[in-house]
Amino acid sequence: MGSDPIFKYQILLLMSLQLSLAYIMRDLSWTNLFIASYCLGAVATSGLMAGVHDISHNIAFGNGRPLLNRLFGILANLPTAFPSSIAFKKYHILHHRYMGVEEIDPGLPTKFEAWIFCNSIAKVVWVILQPFFHAIRPMVINPLTPSGLEILNIVVQLAFDYLVVQFWGLKSLVFMAASTILGTGLHPLAGHLIADHYMLEEGCETYSYYGPGNWLTFNVGYHNEHHDFPSIPGSKLPLVKKIAAEYYDNLPYHTSWTKGLFPELEWREKSYIVLDLGDYTNKSTTRPKYPEIKKLMGSDPIFKYQILLLMSLQLSLAYIMRDLSWTNLFIASYCLGAVATHGLIVGVHDISHNIAFGNGRPLLNRLFGILANLPTAFPSSIAFKKYHILHHRYMGVEEIDPDLPTKFEAGIFCNSIAKVVWVILQPFFYAIRPMVVNPLTPSGLEILNIFVQLVFDYLVTKFRIETVPCLLMQRIAMIEMD
Repeated sequence: MGSDPIFKYQILLLMSLQLSLAYIMRDLSWTNLFIASYCLGAVATSGLMAGVHDISHNIAFGNGRPLLNRLFGILANLPTAFPSSIAFKKYHILHHRYMGVEEIDPGLPTKFEAWIFCNSIAKVVWVILQPFFHAIRPMVINPLTPSGLEILNIVVQLAFDYLVVQFWGLKSLVFMAASTILGTGLHPLAGHLIADHYMLEEGCETYSYYGPGNWLTFNVGYHNEHHDFPSIPGSKLPLVKKIAAEYYDNLPYHTSWTKGLFPELEWREKSYIVLDLGDYTNKSTTRPKYPEIKKLMGSDPIFKYQILLLMSLQLSLAYIMRDLSWTNLFIASYCLGAVATHGLIVGVHDISHNIAFGNGRPLLNRLFGILANLPTAFPSSIAFKKYHILHHRYMGVEEIDPDLPTKFEAGIFCNSIAKVVWVILQPFFYAIRPMVVNPLTPSGLEILNIFVQLVFDYLVTKFRIETVPCLLMQRIAMIEMD
């Protein structure tokens, strides 16, 4: 494990090669330029992209100098024409951590892709368009806030592209961009993007390739070995296979990346990306046995009126409490208000599953959730919906299921007394944890939820100061009783 002392020089050599080709192409016809992009530039770019992958694992300067690796990744990025190195690092961690987990592993096609590209011709189109899906998919399924280094990556790349056009002309930049797009689409060396992880045999999610394509891509084909030891440089992965031959020799592997492009045309039968949701939840066992359960799905016609009744009860209690002493107010919050709030919070949970107005009217359910939120004093309905989806989808997966206490919580609250404190503080951890373990960009509806709640709390306070503390204490007591 660690850095490879000659790796950085190999990257610099590939950069020099690609930039020299870009300079030479400045006077070629457009037809010859695109042919050269596919036959020559795409080969160099494939090496650079594989190099950026290795740089994301700190192979250039070792794990002790992460910033130097990030900056070198930005440099290696330049001849590809697109700013991707820093963002790739960020999302590639998710691929290693949640490999095979749908809608979090950015290496997996989404169900939308599987639905759109559902026949052989459409799948050829998908392979051609793979660079676009590979770039956009991570930001769609699990958008993460851009870092300062990502912004730097973009600024440096755009400045470099501008200088290429200014000094060498537009064709040089087009050559670089076309090399990247063609080299990650329907190209022999791009076969590894499919061959690495598409499940062609039941129970095996990662496949290696041991052919000559590795000579041009820093042994990225040794993919089982890489996932087992991601900090080992690509140059040493053949040695890993040799040392652990009794393990790796018995695993299925690819003999050709070019062939790897075309088994994809059979992904409906062989790949897990188009399996029904029931294949990884208990729906697959209950639906065939009890089809009548499906008839129970949909909205509950009286549910919304139960919510309105609970809202009226809680707001009435809040009004009654306006003249109580603070001591009696807190006692009433715990004994009465927390019960009503508990019902409302459970109701907000059901509203997040569209029980109020059915799946056909999601916006109406979201707005009703904002309304049901009001007597709880905190704006949580829309954010709860967003993170609760993760709980259902990744239940039990640490650092992605927002209902699981974090390792930090477990480390701090590690004895009986501390755990009592944790239970008391549970409302705060329950609210903050999702935004820590997997922060997602706030939506317009979340901002509306916050605005409406703050206006409502202001109006309640304006008319009587004691009412809002009452609502707050009831909400906190409710969570502690749960």
